[in-house]
Amino acid sequence: MTYPLPTDTQHVTIESRQYRLFNMDLGEGLRRQAMLVVALIVVPWWVLLGVFGVSVLHLSPLYIAPPALTAAMALRIDLGGRPSWAKWLDRWRWLMRKGRPMVAKPGGGEGISPPFIARAQWVVLDARQIEQRVRRSEGKRKKS
Repeated sequence: MTYPLPTDTQHVTIESRQYRLFNMDLGEGLRRQAMLVVALIVVPWWVLLGVFGVSVLHLSPLYIAPPALTAAMALRIDLGGRPSWAKWLDRWRWLMRKGRPMVAKPGGGEGISPPFIARAQWVVLDARQIEQRVRRSEGKRKKS
């Protein structure tokens, strides 16, 4: 039995839609995922402006324009078929995990291992030091 691997192409888009909201017919319907993303952007923005005491009547564009632009950028679809907010979420998760290794210490010690077990580094070799090391090692071999 073969198991098909996932592809990066978008074959079928299955999404849930909201067709009625507050007894209003929304026609073709709004995507629920998009509604959630917009709500997660707009509501905290309004709460933040309310906490700082920004007047709704005098600065209404400040309540509408920034969250509308952010929501439009978040819902934009890239060439791979993913919305931009998914890329933002991936980047945020990577920044939160940065510096922490995914694999525990190989020896089973306490804590987690350093991020790299082996690393490349530049070493400048001096011919005199190499000769001294070779002489020392040969002297140890002769003694034993």
